[in-house]
Amino acid sequence: MLDKKNTNIWVISRNLPLLEISKEEEKISQLLGNKQSIQFKQSRGYIRKVLSKLFNLSPLEVPLKATYGKPPELAKDYGYLSLSHCKDIILIGWSKAKIGIDIERKDRNILSKKIPNRFF
Repeated sequence: MLDKKNTNIWVISRNLPLLEISKEEEKISQLLGNKQSIQFKQSRGYIRKVLSKLFNLSPLEVPLKATYGKPPELAKDYGYLSLSHCKDIILIGWSKAKIGIDIERKDRNILSKKIPNRFF
């Protein structure tokens, strides 16, 4: 794999147009409801776009594995992805090591005291 920074994070507006995705991803999107289908297409299209620049490949050459009901993965030696989204933003994280990211709107009510019990 190319020598890149250890970690990259991209914030993408969900108001942007859909981008090209693979035929396999298109088939998966057709199994989903309308809202989920759009979210799936947006996330996969923008993952492909940002990683194509990182890896110096065309978007459809990015070795992205899309499996129904599972988080997106990259081929061996291409690093790790993490994806999070909310109403208006998609957050994409890439790292050479396993990574986990999350995004929440600041106007969302979260019971912060429950977070440590859920994850630790």
